[in-house]
Amino acid sequence: MKNIQNIAFHPGSKEELLPGFTAEFPYIATRAELDKYAGQFVPWHWHRAAELFYMESGALEYHTPEGTTLFPAGSGGMVISNVLHMTKPIAAGEKNIQFLHIFDPALLAGGPGSRIGQKYIDPLLESSQIELIPLFPEHPGQKKIIACMREAFEISPQTFGYEIRLRNALSELWLMLLEQARFLFQQHRKTSKDNDKIKQMMIYIHEHYPEKISVRTLADSAYISERECFRAFQDCLHLTPLQYLTNYRLQRACQMLAEGHETITEISHACGLGSSSYFGKIFRERLAADWKEQKTTFFRTYALPVEIKNNVWIGGRAILLPGVTVGENSVIGAGSVVTRSIPANCIAVGNPCKVSTAFPSHRMTAASAIPKEPQPQSQFPGAFPKNAVSAIPDNRSSPAPVH
Repeated sequence: MKNIQNIAFHPGSKEELLPGFTAEFPYIATRAELDKYAGQFVPWHWHRAAELFYMESGALEYHTPEGTTLFPAGSGGMVISNVLHMTKPIAAGEKNIQFLHIFDPALLAGGPGSRIGQKYIDPLLESSQIELIPLFPEHPGQKKIIACMREAFEISPQTFGYEIRLRNALSELWLMLLEQARFLFQQHRKTSKDNDKIKQMMIYIHEHYPEKISVRTLADSAYISERECFRAFQDCLHLTPLQYLTNYRLQRACQMLAEGHETITEISHACGLGSSSYFGKIFRERLAADWKEQKTTFFRTYALPVEIKNNVWIGGRAILLPGVTVGENSVIGAGSVVTRSIPANCIAVGNPCKVSTAFPSHRMTAASAIPKEPQPQSQFPGAFPKNAVSAIPDNRSSPAPVH
């Protein structure tokens, strides 16, 4: 079972990229550590595979276009193929573990047009009334499904006949879920017309988020009016287009922060958020409802220590950003802004601070790299230097003794 702590997307369709998911055996089992995701939530996404999940610990909200469902520890459910969904832990900082079976329904149906597919698989996949099937242990029938789901996680890949045993377990789970979903077929729900439009606009945002995006541009990408654009976002994601765009930019920024390869200012501009101060402001507004609990995540980069090695000279008014290291025997020029670590045995200047001169450690040190102040010269030409005065013979003779 693979541990997952972030989400990735296919470069073309922008569906969720499922690690290890292959056409030879389209199934993966994952252990999602949701409290370790950037921003501590999983953004809106979709995938063609069906998703069976069990909450091992913590409590989680599943958001779909039709609403929100709360899943406490011990509960589970299934997300139908291609359904937009977003998940968010209830309590910030709480350990939140989710086990998932993710598989292509064709694994159970067999070839296209098969009787199994037409009779048992397609009714769930093609139903516009069903997005999510919740399972709670308080219900006897659902408790049995949850138990079977947990047992399926225990099938080891090293077991003889693993693939057949697993497919049999998933087929049994699908049949029980189909029975549970019967009452949902009677409910009146909207068609997936809005889902198709919103996915087109989400793909456009995922591809162009560093750029300036207007509602007009976003609506044009799905060939709809601005009014339709606002309505589709509100009906499907319960957000305005601008709110979704900002949330996605924040999600990308948090992922880049966690990787730690770029400065906050560089990340802010790369994600279309502008200045680092604006990034900090909207981070607190959007991702940290309880700032005291979330500050550890935000200050992971902001409050990193600065390390200054031995024999380092730092010029006046120089600024060293959090997390940088200045190597031994190095010189930082006055007024420089150090955004990245500076190696040993060099002179670095500028904004951003860059190495201008490097020197071997055995030939020069930071002290010798600093220009010496010139010795003050006498204002009288031809005057002797101070250290030469003692060398001048004293020709004055002492008075002769009186006889």
